[in-house]
Amino acid sequence: MKLFIFGATGDLVKKKVFPALEEIKNLEIISLGRKDLDNDLFNSEYCINCSNELKNRLNYKKISFKDNFCKECIDLIDKDKINYFYVSLPPKMAYSIIKELIELKKQDYKIKILLEKPFGDSLKEAKNLNELIIKGGIKEDIYLSDHYLFKDEILNLNNLFLNNKTEDKINKNNLKKIEIVSLEKDGINQRVYYDEVGAIKDMVQSHLLNILFKIINLRSNNLNNIDFSDIKSSFKIKDVKIAQYKDYQKEIGKYSDTETYAKISGDLKITDKKKDKNCKKESIEIILETGKKLEKKEAWISLYYDRINKDFNKIELKDLKNPYIKMFNDFFNGNKENFPKISQSLITWELTEDILKYIKKKKLKLEKY
Repeated sequence: MKLFIFGATGDLVKKKVFPALEEIKNLEIISLGRKDLDNDLFNSEYCINCSNELKNRLNYKKISFKDNFCKECIDLIDKDKINYFYVSLPPKMAYSIIKELIELKKQDYKIKILLEKPFGDSLKEAKNLNELIIKGGIKEDIYLSDHYLFKDEILNLNNLFLNNKTEDKINKNNLKKIEIVSLEKDGINQRVYYDEVGAIKDMVQSHLLNILFKIINLRSNNLNNIDFSDIKSSFKIKDVKIAQYKDYQKEIGKYSDTETYAKISGDLKITDKKKDKNCKKESIEIILETGKKLEKKEAWISLYYDRINKDFNKIELKDLKNPYIKMFNDFFNGNKENFPKISQSLITWELTEDILKYIKKKKLKLEKY
């Protein structure tokens, strides 16, 4: 089994992906990049903490990333087996790579693609990427990465919703409020590209909204029961707070109005047609909060069953296990159950752009902390 990695010199691959691949044996890894490196140089710079066993399975291949660049590594791609590709690059580069991989598909090569977030860098670009995927006939071959959905606590939400003690509360229109929070103690750690993204696109669009969708999905107790487009039209923004930590502009060396903290409050009114014969809409308060360089690193989900916030479940999201292990195993096994759908990603972009429009319309000031 072969895995081709685009973006192997990135921080994410070094910190999360390579440690996860340590756990997946009988896997040959081909790291693709533009830098002039051999295997030893690559391992010494980008796979410093890798075991010798992993290093022996890993090969670096320099490619140009020009048109038809796949021809430069065609001798490594199997014709009669599935070739797995992991793309961890900015959206514009990812778009070009997807185009090349579609050409491989047209030549009857078997491919599966795990695409790291974000899916496009705007609603427009996400739609363009979706159109490319559909026209290229690779929709079933695409898996969208969101490692938050593979955290043990998120995976175990299924058990919470089936638990007899909470099932009645959740499933009998008693879910009144959903709070999803992810706070970090570190700043951007020299990731200057963050300035083009900000907290809302980086975390709310790519992670927190996906978690919200999963909760709403599970609450319906039927994967086909909730129409996510209904969520888009039924989410009303009540308040948004944005802020930037004090040393941020010094870190990036320029003026910036990019938010490093965001808190979005709103109401979600959804119609559960299966449970409510009269199609009556219920209102659920939603709070999404994320930020960098805060007092401590912590993340949690709270589900409230009353309006006075006394009856609730709080699920802490801990980093006890690398979620990329489960995600890559599911990718290799063709299990799409826990991966976000492209249609869902498009709706998260619609909601995200609604939030950004709200900020602009209200002329919200960027606070300092």
